[in-house]
Amino acid sequence: VEGAHYSVPCEYLGLEVTVHCDMKMVRVFNENGKEIAVHIRQLRGRFRTLENHLPEHKRWSQLRLESKLKERAAHIGKDASSWAEKVFNERGLLAIRVLQGVIGLSRKYSPEQINYACGMALNHHVFRYRTIQELCERQRLKVERKERPEEAALKQEDEIIRPLAEYAV
Repeated sequence: VEGAHYSVPCEYLGLEVTVHCDMKMVRVFNENGKEIAVHIRQLRGRFRTLENHLPEHKRWSQLRLESKLKERAAHIGKDASSWAEKVFNERGLLAIRVLQGVIGLSRKYSPEQINYACGMALNHHVFRYRTIQELCERQRLKVERKERPEEAALKQEDEIIRPLAEYAV
């Protein structure tokens, strides 16, 4: 509906259905006029899938994947684990890709950096991969600056810097 995608029970896949929508809700009816699905209106490009619309085998594999991802987040740290729980509550099925991305950040960032970023995002109720990635990068740069403070200080003498004595008052 207007570029957004909504689920129907799996037994209706491939069948014609009738859709009625207003500014807030999308209602789906079967050929007999019986309401088979009700969704909150989504923005263009977004997906809305209700768990009971998934076939049984997909529900089971989704739950298994969800628990594995939460377990891996718990290995990163307490804040990452709490953030993972919240992201599933907030984003539903879309949380799987977000959490896979955040866990993948462990190839570049330390668990402490990821855990800190998750804690900051959790405090601000932000559940996006990009935010966690940016916070991790800031942490990495901050650690780098602390390890090399001599590079951060301004040079006092260089061939292109005039001596202070040349500046007569």
